[in-house]
Amino acid sequence: MKWEDISSHSQGDKERVPNAWQLDCAGIRLRVHRHIYHEPTDWLLSGAPWFDRHKLASLGAEDAMREAEQSLLKKIAAANAALHDA
Repeated sequence: MKWEDISSHSQGDKERVPNAWQLDCAGIRLRVHRHIYHEPTDWLLSGAPWFDRHKLASLGAEDAMREAEQSLLKKIAAANAALHDA
């Protein structure tokens, strides 16, 4: 899966460190990002309909993206199972 850097930066930033990524997969858009109301080390996962600033356990950006992918796969599996049980 290909993650795209969607980081925004202030004009005064001396160092432009990536801090947000987006993945578009089969009509589902996931974002791994930071947020001002969370600790600076926290990575969050957003993506309708299942995730809204969900805190990830990962500390590194690459690990956070892998964790986001796994979270999506679990939600898809649960939805698939629910459809077949209905």
